This record gives sequence, C-alpha cells and structure tokens, in this order.
Amino acid sequence: MTIPDRCNLQVSISRNIYTPDRHPTSVVLRHNKLWLVVEDDNIRRYLLGYLKLPQWQGKTWDEIKNKVVLPYEVNDLNTFFVTEQQRCFEIQTLLDEVAQIDVEIDEKVLDLYGITDPGDRQRILGSTSNSEEDGSESEGEAEE
Repeated sequence: MTIPDRCNLQVSISRNIYTPDRHPTSVVLRHNKLWLVVEDDNIRRYLLGYLKLPQWQGKTWDEIKNKVVLPYEVNDLNTFFVTEQQRCFEIQTLLDEVAQIDVEIDEKVLDLYGITDPGDRQRILGSTSNSEEDGSESEGEAEE
C-alpha cells in the first residue's frame, strides 16, 4: 500500500470512499486529494469497508495512520471475509423473518377489524397503484 506524493495528507477523509473505474487499484479517501494505491484485491476490499466507518470520517491521514488496523496474514484476512459473509447471511435471514412477521401482523390486524374484501385489504396495505386508487376514489365520489 502506498500514498502518492501528490496527495494532500492534511485533508480530511470523506464519507464517500471508493475505487474509481479508471484506477482500480486505488482507494479514494478524498476526491482528487487523498488516495491509497493498494495492489492486493483483498486488502483493498478490506480497506474500502473499514475506512468507510464513521470513526475515520473527517479525520486526516496523519490522525488515523497509526490507529488503522490491517490484518498481516492472508489467513486473517480470509477469516475476516468468511466471518463477514456469515454475518451478512445472518442479518439477511433476520430481515427476511421480520418482513414475514410484519406481513402476518398486517393480516391479523385486518382480520381483527373485519376487513375481508381483497381490494380494501390491498388499498390499506398500500399494494395498489396510484391509478387504481384514483379510479376507486372517483367511483366513490360519483356514488355520493
């Protein structure tokens, strides 16, 4: 990992940390002002996620250079990525469960209020398009 001489080490790290298409071995910390050249794909991937953490935003390179933790062994980095993937899977599983429970709660609430018409249920749950809602309102106004 290197920092080019033309980088300004006194600028603060942005919230928008990325790898530009034109320079795929770079990790940009501040657009056109501060970036790292990282040849190793795994270290670059790690740094992209790690340096996006809020604790680094707004700080200069000089402020963080001795605080940033980099895995030294390839095995440590691989273990990190496997653990990260497992955590992402666990989180997605929980989010899917929450979404399913949310649907079940909605259905039970509609049942409790005695709303059985499928069209009414869809409107209440917000699953109809605006044009369908507009059409139904016009029909209701015409009947009055």
